[in-house]
Amino acid sequence: RSCELWNVEHCVDGKPPADKLAELCTDDIVFMVGPQARPQVGLEKVKAGWENFPPGWKSAGWTVVNQIAVGDTVMNERIDRFDVNGTVVAIPVMGIFKVRDGKIAEWRDYAEGSMMAAQLKGQGKDYWPK
Repeated sequence: RSCELWNVEHCVDGKPPADKLAELCTDDIVFMVGPQARPQVGLEKVKAGWENFPPGWKSAGWTVVNQIAVGDTVMNERIDRFDVNGTVVAIPVMGIFKVRDGKIAEWRDYAEGSMMAAQLKGQGKDYWPK
């Protein structure tokens, strides 16, 4: 469900509905985007991150390609699309979610940033499933 909220029909001004995403998470959620990023800890910090996209960025939808759940862990391979100042980029992502009491307690995303950079320069294309 969290991935669905990033699709265009749920977004407002290109941003996901932070309040609805927050309802799916624990108060002490740990959210991390990539191995170089510092984790954001706590629902208010994470929510603020969802509300404050980088300037010029809008969600253009996410596609979950594969997903598996084992115990309290859900992993998905997905394509995250963003409109960056008028250029739509497609980023392959591996997401890992730890669930506690039916809510997301940990959310870690690992993305292939070089493909995004190439697309922003007009090199490469979005050839991923939609």
